[in-house]
Amino acid sequence: MGGSNMASLNASRQMMR
Repeated sequence: MGGSNMASLNASRQMMR
């Protein structure tokens, strides 16, 4: 649940940028 969560957060942060 850590790696998968990190990837999701990364994508969300890039889209918000």
